[in-house]
Amino acid sequence: MIKFTQLADRLDYPPIIRAELSTLHASIVTHVIDNFQNNSIFKSHVISVMNTISYYIHEGDALPSDWSIDKPLENIDIIDSSICQSTLNKLFIRVRSISWDVDEKLNKDKPTVVSEYSRSVDIPIKATEAATITTKEDLYIRPPTIPQFDITKPWLYQVIDNTPYVIYKSLPEIPVIQNQISVTTDINMMTSADLLKLYPNCYIKTRPAVMYDSNNGLKLDSNVGILIPIKGFSPKQVRDNIIKYPHWFKLSRVVDNQSVSFYQNIEIDGELHDTLKVWDTLPDSKKIPKTAEFIREYVVRRYLLERDIKNIKHKYPMYGDLGPFLILFTSPAEYKKLGYSNAVEYAKQCVSSRVAYKRSRNPIIRLTMEVK
Repeated sequence: MIKFTQLADRLDYPPIIRAELSTLHASIVTHVIDNFQNNSIFKSHVISVMNTISYYIHEGDALPSDWSIDKPLENIDIIDSSICQSTLNKLFIRVRSISWDVDEKLNKDKPTVVSEYSRSVDIPIKATEAATITTKEDLYIRPPTIPQFDITKPWLYQVIDNTPYVIYKSLPEIPVIQNQISVTTDINMMTSADLLKLYPNCYIKTRPAVMYDSNNGLKLDSNVGILIPIKGFSPKQVRDNIIKYPHWFKLSRVVDNQSVSFYQNIEIDGELHDTLKVWDTLPDSKKIPKTAEFIREYVVRRYLLERDIKNIKHKYPMYGDLGPFLILFTSPAEYKKLGYSNAVEYAKQCVSSRVAYKRSRNPIIRLTMEVK
């Protein structure tokens, strides 16, 4: 038996379609979790839809134009199970092989009637759920205003110089919004459905406001904002960097054993310079406004591009880790339009990057590591 919530993680996907199909399956799982009905007709329809989706992707066919990942149980003609089984082999899902580890939610607006011959299935969503829009605060790197911990579960405990240091498990253990990811988050506990819940349900502007307005002839991308010029890198590379790193928070570096603001200096050919003193000599500065927002953007974006694309090992590196997709700023569907279709993988990177970001900057973890 396979738990329904783990389907997208347990199926033996062929490598060539794994990214696309596992993401589609995980989205269906997420939808069913929120709209589950504990009856055999509903369950059978869900599995039939998943097998039909698998058939379409396996055969390289386009999904119906009126089918939507937001309402995955609607607007799709079910393909006969015998055809699906003979085509999909190990990918074929049998209802009797599924353990339905999902609870039916109460207070549905109206009952749902599913016919095996019906092309449209009406799955109501509670008004409160439909009205919930992701806020910018949900994406913050800093933790919730009132973080929650399980004080019965120490995640780290060590005594150093007769002083006890302890970090407790944060709650919820499985984060449902991005700012709940903490140093104690264990990505191995998260299913694909859990990961997809981390995406916002709308586009959120995470860069400074001036980066979304026309300015001085700078290239303005309608999806991500201004693409500042950085010598040695193409606009496409800058755009990709913005998608992977749409926001950062209080970055610093260590200079002469002192932590200083990352934006205060810029490393050029292995030498550290005061940013403002050399700004007018930089080849790109004549095209970029000399304001705090643009200077910070240039210093960090240039560093990340040098690090990620040219593999430069800076002599004065950033303090702590800063990995890609630390912030997911829009929905999986919108990411796909931007050219990034593997939603589950980006969500995994979000969790991994946030955990690494927080652990590498946590004073207790750093102290205990120094002792070791």
